[in-house]
Amino acid sequence: LRTIAIDAYISALIVNSGCISLVVKLLRVGSSDVQAEMAGLLWNLAYKSSTNQEAIAELGGIKALVMLLSSFNEEAQKNAAGALRNLAYRSARNKKAVAQADGI
Repeated sequence: LRTIAIDAYISALIVNSGCISLVVKLLRVGSSDVQAEMAGLLWNLAYKSSTNQEAIAELGGIKALVMLLSSFNEEAQKNAAGALRNLAYRSARNKKAVAQADGI
């Protein structure tokens, strides 16, 4: 899912079907491998899409991703950092949210 989320059509299907809330929940309660995959999915969904960036932020994705920066799973850390970078891209609101969540 993470790999195909790069496609704009697939990305829109994921977001419009309401899956973002489930993905954010899995960031908090999934195994470390699941968390890494979900962070990677959000990384791709947030890539140059202000619509997706807003949806992820509104559903608590930023705080959940910041928590993963402290994970023992290096893949989860890397993917969370990438997702946060994409969420902050051209979004002053998300940059502020990352800072408020102690992400910098």
